[in-house]
Amino acid sequence: MNGDSKKVKFEDLDLFSLLRLEHLSPEKKAERIAEIQAIVMNNFFLDDLAKLLSEEDMKKFDNLAKDPAKSGELEEFLRSKVPELDRIIFEKMLTAKREIVRQNIKTRLDINEKESGDRDVQTNKQRMDALAQEKEKLEKILSSIETDDWETASNLIVTL
Repeated sequence: MNGDSKKVKFEDLDLFSLLRLEHLSPEKKAERIAEIQAIVMNNFFLDDLAKLLSEEDMKKFDNLAKDPAKSGELEEFLRSKVPELDRIIFEKMLTAKREIVRQNIKTRLDINEKESGDRDVQTNKQRMDALAQEKEKLEKILSSIETDDWETASNLIVTL
């Protein structure tokens, strides 16, 4: 039996579960995904497209992009010039998702460390023990993210 057959694949994990935001309404989730997609697409257009198109094709792209009525023509043009467009955007979305999750965990770790440094909190042994356990989990999650061990990361995230 192949050992990878049960491996947790990052692309299959729900972003909102990884961020512990499962409680958001479907509408709010859709809004957040649309915001992320817009950022990814803008970055693609600004940073990557010129590397994939000739100067002449970039001029045509710019002209089509100026006219909202030509969005269908623009998409058709892009797909004809960049046949692997869907794969590129998918990979960029995964990179964005990974970075969002990583930053979320880093922020939680920063908050944990600040709270642990508070003199009033330091007098509360029970709270300090809880913060130490949380810090250990957060560090393990970050380490798991860095090694693409999403099974460990996702299993620990749900315990936070």
